[in-house]
Amino acid sequence: MRSIRNKILGLIGIVAAGAAIALAFALVALSGIEGMGHRVSRQNDVALATERLNVAVNQLSEDSRLAYMARNPNEAKNAAAAIEKGLNQLNDRLKIFTAIVPANERERATKIGQLVAEFAGIRAETAKLAQEVSGRAADAWGNSEASRRNRAALIEELGGFSQLNEQAGNAVEAESSDYVARMRMLIPLTLLVLLGISVAAAIAFSRRAIVKPLLDLGGVMDRLIAGDTAIEVPHMQRRDEIGAMARSVSVLRETSEQVALLQQQEQAAAAARLARAQSMEAVVSDVGEVVAAAA
Repeated sequence: MRSIRNKILGLIGIVAAGAAIALAFALVALSGIEGMGHRVSRQNDVALATERLNVAVNQLSEDSRLAYMARNPNEAKNAAAAIEKGLNQLNDRLKIFTAIVPANERERATKIGQLVAEFAGIRAETAKLAQEVSGRAADAWGNSEASRRNRAALIEELGGFSQLNEQAGNAVEAESSDYVARMRMLIPLTLLVLLGISVAAAIAFSRRAIVKPLLDLGGVMDRLIAGDTAIEVPHMQRRDEIGAMARSVSVLRETSEQVALLQQQEQAAAAARLARAQSMEAVVSDVGEVVAAAA
């Protein structure tokens, strides 16, 4: 037998389904916000890696001046140590830069990597010349036309990449801000709409499955109390508590109908007895008048 409890559970299920959908939407929206945050963070990481690589290049250029000015083996050794440290730092930062560059900028990053490798080779040779030949030889090599072209090309590529990365970062931040603003408006609105739909569906379901049948049976009871037994009892076919109530009301209607019929029969019999009594009274009265007249 089905139970109203199941229908109440169904109402709870409708509201729960609406809440689940709302939660899923909120999670998707939050996931989108988190994804935007990751994009912004990644773009910032690329910008930072580019800037750190540029700083390493500039620092290595400054360290090379020590080799240019070396006037004795000790100064040349110190300059070579500084350049070696700078080369290690440059290599580490290049690896980080290459690892996080977006796929659509991979070609340009490869070009920067080639220029950095050439730049590092020139600086390594500068340190070697300072130790093995002289500071002037290191200066001549470090400031040669080939070295100047390499340095200019590297600065141009890094500058262009930084500018492009800045534009991309601004675009991502603008997109992220727009998305967050839209979600701040859409999430509460969507939750409100879904909650409204769930509540409306629950109310409609409860009215159709529970409230209206109870009101129908209440109306039938009112008419039975008023003495109207010529009515049909609805919802008798239901297999739940409301159906049981309807069948009980139907039994009550049949009983009331039988009682009303018995009352009608009793009233008819009483009327017949009264008519017979009145008829006998009339006969007795007529006989009395006849006897009185004969006397």
